[in-house]
Amino acid sequence: MQCVVNKTVAIALLLLALMPIKAEAQFNEDLDANWGNEEKMLQRDDQIWSEEAANTVYTKAGNICLTSETRIGLSDQWEISSNLGADIFAPNFFLKKLFKISNKQEYWAFKVGLITGAPGYHIAQNHKYGKIISPDDDVPFVIDTNGELIYSYAFRHDPNCAKDNAWLILSNSIAAHVGLNANGKHVSQAGYHFLANRAETLRDWSVYIRAKVWVDWMINSWIVLRGGMKYYFGNFKNHHALETQVQGEFFLFRSLGIKLGGLLSYAHYTTVDKKFALFPSADLTYYFGKKTDRDNKLFDTKMRNKMKSLRTVK
Repeated sequence: MQCVVNKTVAIALLLLALMPIKAEAQFNEDLDANWGNEEKMLQRDDQIWSEEAANTVYTKAGNICLTSETRIGLSDQWEISSNLGADIFAPNFFLKKLFKISNKQEYWAFKVGLITGAPGYHIAQNHKYGKIISPDDDVPFVIDTNGELIYSYAFRHDPNCAKDNAWLILSNSIAAHVGLNANGKHVSQAGYHFLANRAETLRDWSVYIRAKVWVDWMINSWIVLRGGMKYYFGNFKNHHALETQVQGEFFLFRSLGIKLGGLLSYAHYTTVDKKFALFPSADLTYYFGKKTDRDNKLFDTKMRNKMKSLRTVK
């Protein structure tokens, strides 16, 4: 009964978050059949969890991406990641700790990171991108220090409660970014959507807050739909920005996926002429490593004791 209730709540929330999607796709009968035959599955069960969610990748497993985060599992609870494509312009490093799992449904994690935009400013200056940095400006060396608290709720597959594969992940988080100026140089706010807010803590002493709601939805055994909204509030001029992202990941093979989607930005930046901007996104992801029994190790104490008592009943 609990699984049926959970599934009803999940579908209602998903319809509210993704109204353009047809209701008949909310539960795929082919997916039911595929879960019964592991040979038909085209991906590991942890691949539904994106970097936006609280869960970490498995120990000595992970994924290599071009334009989104490359992730490597250090242990059952720790993960390191970096956006390799962005490293050319803004070297970045993130560390995530999964510190609590309750009933294999509620996941809590904390993620910290460091970013600097100095190389990107040098490149922009050399190529005369005046909306990012003036030819006469000295390049600032500012370090973005950030922390994010992430909560995810996993809706488990199987109407009979016999299997526990997650098919829908709902996540939300709150993050704080603080820019620490190491050389005293600064530049004006960037004149582009998607940069005016993010680069605020890379150009001078500054701060911004980011709130996020996110969905990872396994439609069937080879398609995962991801998307959500992010709200930015900070020292950038006019202070508010709202972004929406939608992305579909298509698995060509068990270890190879293609991501296609786009981002929409809405903000009243004083340095940008238009209020809206649309940016397409694409990525190629290679998954490596094997599944481990991570979830069972991180059950909360109450659930572990309950399972132990069930095993000892004759």
